[in-house]
Amino acid sequence: MNLAMQNPEMAKSMFNGFPFFPFDPMAFTTDGSAGGIPGMPVMQSIEGLTEGQKQNLAQRPPSASQEYLAQSSRPPVETHSSQPLLVILDLNGTLIYRKHRRLPPTFTRRAGLENFLDTLLRNYKVMIWSSSQPETVKAICEKLFPGEKRKALVAEWGRDKFGLTTDQYRAKIQVYKTLQTVWADEQIQASYPISGNKSQWDQTNTILIDDSKLKAVSEPYNILEVPEFITDAPEDDSVFPKTLRVLEILAQHGDISATLRRWTSKLSGKKSILDFPFRGNSIGIKPRTSQSPPSFQTQQQHQGPPSGPTAIAQARKDRRRLRKQERKARQKERKSQINEEEKASQRANSQTTFIADPSSAPAATPLTTAATTPKDGTAVLTGYGRSPSPATSTESENFLLDRLEESLNV
Repeated sequence: MNLAMQNPEMAKSMFNGFPFFPFDPMAFTTDGSAGGIPGMPVMQSIEGLTEGQKQNLAQRPPSASQEYLAQSSRPPVETHSSQPLLVILDLNGTLIYRKHRRLPPTFTRRAGLENFLDTLLRNYKVMIWSSSQPETVKAICEKLFPGEKRKALVAEWGRDKFGLTTDQYRAKIQVYKTLQTVWADEQIQASYPISGNKSQWDQTNTILIDDSKLKAVSEPYNILEVPEFITDAPEDDSVFPKTLRVLEILAQHGDISATLRRWTSKLSGKKSILDFPFRGNSIGIKPRTSQSPPSFQTQQQHQGPPSGPTAIAQARKDRRRLRKQERKARQKERKSQINEEEKASQRANSQTTFIADPSSAPAATPLTTAATTPKDGTAVLTGYGRSPSPATSTESENFLLDRLEESLNV
C-alpha cells in the first residue's frame, strides 16, 4: 500500500496547523458536523478557552481611515442619473437561515429572495462575501443562483478572504469585512462598467448588505444593515422591497458613504434606515415615533466598536437580544394598526345605508302605522310607517291609502 502524498501542496496545508487523523478525527468535518467533506476544518467555539487564549484568537477590530472619514463627511449630492453600484451580499442571517452546518447545505430562504436577487443582478454588480468556508459558499451559491445567474456574480468570497490565521480560521470569532480588501482586488475592479462615469469601485459606489454592522467598522457608512433573519420569529416580508428602494435612491447620489452617513446621523435610535418614509429620490429624516427599544446599531454609534473577545461576544448577545425586542415591538405596532383598521371598517359598514335612489327616498323618520276609530266610526290615521324596501314616493302613498281604506271598512 502506497501511503505517500500524491500532492506535495496538500501535505503543506495539512501540516500547517491542522492535526492529522488519527490524532484528531474531527479535524476535517465540515462546519462542526460529523460526516463532513475531507479538507474542511471543524469550526471550534471559543467559549471553553481562557481569557488569554481568547485574546490570542480574537481578530483586532479595524478602524476607519482618516481619508475615508473625510470623504464621507462631505455633503451628499444627488445626481441626474443613476450610477453603477457594487452590492456585496452576506448569506446566513441576511439572505438565508442555516440551522445545521453540514454539506450539502440546507437552508430557509427569506421571503421574496428570488425576486430580490433577480432585481439586483439586473440593475447592479453583485458579489457574495460570507464568513462561511469557501466550499459552503459555493454550494449555497449553486442553489441561489442556478444556471446563467451564477455567471453574473462578480465574485464568491468565503472565510479565506478575511486574512485570518489558521487558528482564527477554525475558531468561531468575530470577523470584519474590510471593503479595502474588495477594492484592492483587480478582478473585482475589472467588473466596473465601461459606461460608468467613474473609473473604479470605491466608497462612493459600494454597498454591503449584512445583518451585523459590526462587520463593517472599517467602512461604517457603506453598510445597509437589515434585520437578522431567523426562523423562530414571524417573518417580515417588507425587508427586501425596502432594501431595493433604498438602493434605488442611493444610486441617485454621487457618494454612498456621504449619503448613508447623513441618514445615519438622523436616526432616532428606535428605527433603522429601512423604516424611514421615502420621498422621491430621498427619504424622510424624521422617522415615525415608536416605543421600540434603542437599536444595537445606535448603541454602537455611542459606544464605539467593542474590543477584546469577551466584549465582542457580549456585544453579539446584546445585539440578538435587542433585535428580538425590536421585532416584538414592530409586531405589536403592526397588530395594533390592523386592529384599528378593522374597527374603522366596522364603524364604516354600520353607518352605510343601502338606498338605490337617494333623491327619491322619503326623508321622514320611520313611525309606527296606526289607525284609531272614534265613537262616530271615523278612522283617524295617527302615524304611518315606511316600507322596509327602497320604494318610491308614489308606491308609499298607494300603500298608505290601501291601509286607510282597510281601516274604514272595519
